[in-house]
Amino acid sequence: MTNFLRRTIRFAHVAWRAAYSLTEYGYLRLKLGRSLSYSERAAWLHRCCRKVLPHLGVQVEWHGRPPTSGLLIANHLTYMDILLLSSMTPCCFLSKAEVRRWPVFGWIAQLAGTIFLDRKNPAALLRANDQLRALLAQGVLVVLFPEGTTSDGSSVLPFHASLFQTAVESDIPLTPAYITYRISEGSLAEDVCFWGDMTLVPHLWNLFSRSVLHAFVIFGATERGFENRKEAAERMHSRVMALADDQKTASGTSGHTPEKAPGTHGERVAAGPVHVTLAKRAEMDGSP
Repeated sequence: MTNFLRRTIRFAHVAWRAAYSLTEYGYLRLKLGRSLSYSERAAWLHRCCRKVLPHLGVQVEWHGRPPTSGLLIANHLTYMDILLLSSMTPCCFLSKAEVRRWPVFGWIAQLAGTIFLDRKNPAALLRANDQLRALLAQGVLVVLFPEGTTSDGSSVLPFHASLFQTAVESDIPLTPAYITYRISEGSLAEDVCFWGDMTLVPHLWNLFSRSVLHAFVIFGATERGFENRKEAAERMHSRVMALADDQKTASGTSGHTPEKAPGTHGERVAAGPVHVTLAKRAEMDGSP
């Protein structure tokens, strides 16, 4: 298959899936006679992402148990991280305010219950914190990318401690995760990661020309009981860095991601490590 044909088919599928998902959202709202709750929105996005990723040539594999509530703390490389994590478990996201203005994707993000952070607007930050408390109180899993931006994947950037304030005040459990990708044709930094002054449509057009994109996530142990937001940020950063180091070591020795999620010293809420692919997960729960 030529690159142009592959790109065209994948863009067409994204457009069709977006239209289908928006129609489904409208149907659900009419059926319920009210706005969808945050948990219902998270479940809707979960279904959308699980169905679209295989058609984009993305092969998903993860190690450990994805949390079902609290805050999921992860490094951030690209917009694909959102599709990736949402395909694994229903969740909502904290995102920078600029995403709201993205064509189509911004609208879907709003419908999915995304909390948009505008650090330059104190009033908007207060509203975002109130929204975050509401989601966490309802038991919805919220994904936080505390680097505050995307990177080229060469390292994990420092975490912004202010983003942990609400979780520390409410003693919310935090689960670290490390995300990475492997691509046989091209570069992780230039062809997968979305950072610097890159623009969305040209980046997508290039990414969709690649035959297969391998996506990996390692989940660490869940922890809680932090004294302050600085401690929470520093400890979660060290946990994510440890997951990254273990993954790189395993990849360097075997060519694969580790069979088990690396251990940490936090309180483990979930049971022991699990090795699952997206295809295997579909077989487990019988979803298409």
